[in-house]
Amino acid sequence: MSAPDAVPSVLPRLVPTPAAYRDAAPRRPVSRFRALAAIWHHRSGTPHFEGTTLTWRRRLNFQLVRAQRLACRPRVRGYPLILTIDARNACNLRCPHCMTGAAKRSRVAASFPPALFERLMAELGDHLLLVEFGNWGEPLLAPALPALIASAARRGIGTMVATHLSVPLDAARAEALVASGLTVLGAAADGATQESYARYRRGGSLDLVLANLELLERTKRRLRSPTPRLVWSFHVFAHNVHQIEQAQAAAARLGIQFSVSKGFVTGPDWDPENRWPFHFEAQPGHPVEPCHFLWERAVVSHDGGVAPCLGAFYPEDDYGRFGDGSFRAAWNGARFQAARRLHRRRQLADVAPALICAGCPQTRLLHDYREHRAAGGSEASYRPALSSHDGWNYFFARRPPGVATADAGG
Repeated sequence: MSAPDAVPSVLPRLVPTPAAYRDAAPRRPVSRFRALAAIWHHRSGTPHFEGTTLTWRRRLNFQLVRAQRLACRPRVRGYPLILTIDARNACNLRCPHCMTGAAKRSRVAASFPPALFERLMAELGDHLLLVEFGNWGEPLLAPALPALIASAARRGIGTMVATHLSVPLDAARAEALVASGLTVLGAAADGATQESYARYRRGGSLDLVLANLELLERTKRRLRSPTPRLVWSFHVFAHNVHQIEQAQAAAARLGIQFSVSKGFVTGPDWDPENRWPFHFEAQPGHPVEPCHFLWERAVVSHDGGVAPCLGAFYPEDDYGRFGDGSFRAAWNGARFQAARRLHRRRQLADVAPALICAGCPQTRLLHDYREHRAAGGSEASYRPALSSHDGWNYFFARRPPGVATADAGG
């Protein structure tokens, strides 16, 4: 299971919306003076991240990093707002439109080392607003997951686990998860019957998912804990769209939140009319802003590799490494700065084609939007030429230089 598939239905309640960003800050690259002034502007907005203690350091870092993103600064002077790690970069299911489920080869399967996580917390913990414990793997397969969550929670950081929850949970494991201080647990279950559910969650058991949700809810009541907020995350595909109401009723019986989002697929879009839009879709009549990943979100692997975004699967696409040095040094390394410069000048993609950001639809959309405005087009008349579906296909089909084949059998 991948985080891009599981997270969107949970994340919007935790992360400030693009609309809030637009209302609060300049829409075009700005001068250094204006970027710094935006930090203190009374309309600059306040971040809302569920479960996070908003200290003055976090507030200041939020405004500083956001201003630098809107100004497309190559070197980031603050720290990421969100950290994503794979607690375990392996999975027991075979979801066909996920890199891991499709058995593409990348890093050696391993759990995230607690010592490496503590080093990240020591440097980033005072500034982070959220830690996500999953990306291309199933986090509940990591034995140390509750300890990792507790480490972040003790620092007042909101935490989230996106899981398919089709793994055996006993009372002790459920209690450890609840007691860890986890803020949100999103369980991806895409169907109301086993037949429909298993069309995508291959190898999974819907009965096991529902039993685990019941166990977690009982454990919360027994421990008198308001957290984690449990969310049934239903990803809509052509084969299960008729079961949404049935699944929603089942979630109501369990007493948990129900959330619906469009499921990613490779190849043609199963919903070209966009009746079920993606959460992060570029909208007609709205400006396109620089990619928030390169300034605001850090993705770190168990081997210390620092990727540019959640869509980067291969270590060859890492932009830095968090080893013996500081995270800031990796965050402002040559590849990260080159990728951020791509957001300033389109022609730089010709000199940095190996960067995953060079061909990314988000980068292309940003430049298309700027050219539209430079040619006299209005914000209201802008129509995006690319979608989140195009982005998913881009990442899924990508082969970095040096990776001849990425299939397990290839």
